[in-house]
Amino acid sequence: MELNIEVRDLQQPRPYSPEFVGFGQPFFVGFGFLIGAVLLLFLWMGLRFYVVNKHVRENEGKPPMFYQGMLRFRGW
Repeated sequence: MELNIEVRDLQQPRPYSPEFVGFGQPFFVGFGFLIGAVLLLFLWMGLRFYVVNKHVRENEGKPPMFYQGMLRFRGW
């Protein structure tokens, strides 16, 4: 009668398990690109709104946004 015993080191990852946060993981890379694109979209929208609104207010002769906190526009 033969008895085979396999002893495994349970703290080591299995040989077939993928890397969790490696650059080779397409899921994490794609998710990073998606989050980056969404953040860039909101940044672009915010800056675009600020620039457009600032120039529109200046062309209409109105004070700029948040003028109450600016020292040079205290007497507007």
